[in-house]
Amino acid sequence: MSCQDTKFVDRELELSILERHWARGGFRLFILYGRRRVGKTRLLREFCGRGDRRCVFYVCVPGPEDVARDEFVETVRASLGVVVRGRDFVEVLEDLSGRLRSVGGRAAVILDEFQYLALSSRGLVARLQRSIDNVLRRDGSLFLVICGSAVSFMEAEILGYRAPLYGRRSGALRLKPLRPIQVASFYPGWSLRRVIEAYGALGGTPAYHRFFDPGKTLWQNISESILSPGTYLYDEAFNLLRQEVREPRTYFTILTGIASGVRSQSELANLARVDPRTIGKYISLLEDMDIVRRVSPPGRRKPVQVTFADNYFRFWFTYVKPNQGLLEAGLLNEVLEEIKGSWSSYMGRVFEDAIVEMTPELRKIGVIKPRPERYGRWWHKGEEIDLIVWDREAAQYIEVKWGSLTAREAEEHLQKLREKAGKTGIRRRKEYYTIITTKLEGKPSL
Repeated sequence: MSCQDTKFVDRELELSILERHWARGGFRLFILYGRRRVGKTRLLREFCGRGDRRCVFYVCVPGPEDVARDEFVETVRASLGVVVRGRDFVEVLEDLSGRLRSVGGRAAVILDEFQYLALSSRGLVARLQRSIDNVLRRDGSLFLVICGSAVSFMEAEILGYRAPLYGRRSGALRLKPLRPIQVASFYPGWSLRRVIEAYGALGGTPAYHRFFDPGKTLWQNISESILSPGTYLYDEAFNLLRQEVREPRTYFTILTGIASGVRSQSELANLARVDPRTIGKYISLLEDMDIVRRVSPPGRRKPVQVTFADNYFRFWFTYVKPNQGLLEAGLLNEVLEEIKGSWSSYMGRVFEDAIVEMTPELRKIGVIKPRPERYGRWWHKGEEIDLIVWDREAAQYIEVKWGSLTAREAEEHLQKLREKAGKTGIRRRKEYYTIITTKLEGKPSL
C-alpha cells in the first residue's frame, strides 16, 4: 500500500472564507462541519499555519469534561505559553479570553470534533452560549471555531433554531467532498480520463486519494489499496458506517440495493424490510453523510431516485462487499478481472454523474452555453437525458458517453437527443445539443 504525503488541495475558497471572518476582528464564532475524512482538520491546520496569528488547536475525544478541560489547559500552555485555569471548560475559555484582552492580544481557538465535548456534558453548549453573550463577545479576543464530523448533531444541536448557540455564530460552512476536476491535483501527469477513473473508485474524499500512488497504474492502485484485505480502504466503508449509524445492517442492505440498480425509495424499503413510511429517515442520514443523494428531474419534485453521491461507496458496494469471500480467500486477481470486464458499464454512470457535478467548470470553459440556473438529469417513461442546463433564454441538452464513439454513432445520438428534448417540456429560444465522450473517431456532420 502506498500513501502519498497529505496535500492541501483546492480549498482556497473555503480558506478565504475563514480568513475573511478572522480579519473582521473581535470575537467571532465560526462553525465548520462535514463528514469524516473530508478535509476539515487539514483546512483548519492550513488556516492556523498561515500568517503570524496565534492558534490553539484542540482535538476533542470521547471522555469526561474535566479530562478535556485539563487537556485543553495543557494545549493552551504549549501553543501560547499562557497558563489558564477554570473549574470547567467554559471557564478556561473565559480565562484565556481575559488574559489575551489584558495584553491586547487575539487568538484562534479550534475545537475539532466538538460533538465529543458537547456530549460529555449536556449543559456545556448552554454554558458556552451564556459565556458568549456575557464574557467572550465583550472581551473580543477569541476567534472560536467549532468543528464537527457528526453532521446531524451539528445541524440540530449547534446550528438548529432551537439550539443554544443559534444566532451567535458569525459564519458557518459545511465542507463538501472535492469535485472531479479538483481531484486532478492528486495525480500530476495523469490524463483527465485516468483522473475520472480514480474518482470513480475513490470519490471526492481527499484522505482516500493519498492511498493511491500516481506512479502506478489504476489497476495496481485498486488492487493494492482497495481490494487487499487488511488495507485501510478495504474496511473503511464498513468502519465508517458502524461508527455513524445505529443499525448498520439496514444501511448496508439499502446501499447494496442501490449498487445493484434499485433506485426508488419504496423498492429500497421492501429490500431492507422497513416500513416505506420510515425509509426517508435512513436515506436522509446517508445524505447527511454525503454517501447518497436523492434526485428528481430538473423543474419537478417527483419522481425521486436515490443514487450514490460518493464513488468510494459506489465502488465498495459494487465490487468489494459482494466479493469479500473471494478476496479473503486470496482470489484477488479473479475479482480484478471481473471488475475489468464490467468497468466500462460502471464508469458510464460515474461519468454521467461527474459531468453533472462539473457543470460550473464546463460553463467557465464554454462547453455549456446557458447560465446554469437549473440543471440536472431528466427522465420520463423510459426516456432519459443525462444533463439538461437552462436559463430564461437558452437550453442545452447533453448526452454523456464513456468510451469511444464513431462520427456516425455520434450523429445518431444527436438525432435521438433532439427527439427526446421535444418531450421534456423545456423549450427555449436558443437550444444546443451536445455529446460528451471520452473519445470521438471522426467528425459528425450535424
